[in-house]
Amino acid sequence: MSAHSILFRGASLGAFALALSLSAGAAQADQTPGWYMGVLGGVNLMESTDATFDDGTSVLSDAFDYKTGFGGGALVGYDFGSFRLQGDVIYRRNKVESETLDGADEPFDSAATASTAVMLSALYDIDTGTAFTPYLGAGVGGAKVKVDYDGTSDSQWSFAYQGVAGVNYDITSNLLIGTEYRYFATPNQDDFGVDGGNQSSFETNSHSFFVGLTYKFGEAAPAPVPVVAAPPPPPPAPPAPELARSYLVFFDWNSASVTTEAASIISEAAKAAQQLAVTRVELTGHADRSGTPAYNQKLSEKRGAAVKNAMVQLGIPADQIIVIGKGEASPLVPTADGVREPQNRRVEIVLP
Repeated sequence: MSAHSILFRGASLGAFALALSLSAGAAQADQTPGWYMGVLGGVNLMESTDATFDDGTSVLSDAFDYKTGFGGGALVGYDFGSFRLQGDVIYRRNKVESETLDGADEPFDSAATASTAVMLSALYDIDTGTAFTPYLGAGVGGAKVKVDYDGTSDSQWSFAYQGVAGVNYDITSNLLIGTEYRYFATPNQDDFGVDGGNQSSFETNSHSFFVGLTYKFGEAAPAPVPVVAAPPPPPPAPPAPELARSYLVFFDWNSASVTTEAASIISEAAKAAQQLAVTRVELTGHADRSGTPAYNQKLSEKRGAAVKNAMVQLGIPADQIIVIGKGEASPLVPTADGVREPQNRRVEIVLP
């Protein structure tokens, strides 16, 4: 292998090592899945090629050193979030700068090598928390390699593989611009019919440096909305005027204490009982379904007793007050078992 080849392969490994070191510790990108397409183009540096010519009577060792060439093409892919699958078609071409034939160097510009590659690559995006997104990947596919040599040419298809490292910048949520490095290679290829003989052991190993523009279809995902727990609903308004003989007193969860608002309603009920001169007051206690049935039964009775004690203090004779506890059996708002429902924690005051 030539020193030129070793230099380029070392540069290839160095580029990947640098990309990996920059990406270490970065969080995974939260990107919007969807299709995208793009174009790219730039320069192509091709490693020197070792080959042989067999004209039927002798075999000559040969080597080509290439001028800086060009490459470009189109791509389409699908973004799964941080992982992408991408297909692309890339054309590369480099002219020969010099030829080494049996150890003798001489200028030679009537030869060139070109390839048209159809590749499928897997790419991984690295979220940096900025508009810049580095990525790494690799791909396989096929390439049609064409060799022009001294007025003759031949081409053939070959297996191809590549390594990819690059970085994109978000111009908008849909439009990206980026730079990319690719190491592209095909294995040895035989039987190129050029220069009246067969050229064998021919490789295309190149280093491409591209600039690309990518368009992502669809809209960017909206920023997540923080979930804030809703406060408990306020106690319901006092009963409507048509329920002058019926009142509702509500309690806090797991409590039989009369609140300030409940005391006001009990006072209105006591005044109504005195004005209507009723001889019986019915108090029915209730509980929600957040406890056991047995516990809720006792809690409903305690709530009824608390309302009775408040009405006695307001002048209603104790022997005229009947207390009934129904536990969780008659909810005002039906719920599943275990649900805390404020409107079911109540005492109903009825003036027959």
